[in-house]
Amino acid sequence: MTEGWNISFEATHDRHEVRRWMVLFPCALVVLGIFQSASLVSLAYDLPPFWADLGLVGLAEIWHEGMQFVGAASVTEWVQTSVQGLHDDWSVFD
Repeated sequence: MTEGWNISFEATHDRHEVRRWMVLFPCALVVLGIFQSASLVSLAYDLPPFWADLGLVGLAEIWHEGMQFVGAASVTEWVQTSVQGLHDDWSVFD
């Protein structure tokens, strides 16, 4: 009897995991789209011609311009510069 309960519990647990990932994955894509908008433009230019014909390149450029306007695109550059500065400071100890 306990084996049947374990199977039921595992199935319920698996459904919760799937739901969790169905929420987490789109949220991660949105965050990446906001802070890595320049990479989206680069990715759009690398797409096969069919996808580029759908206007994805233009949409990626418009999105990137919007992220630059609100300042979200510069956050990534600031973080990279800060981390590089920390790396350079710690290189003295090598």
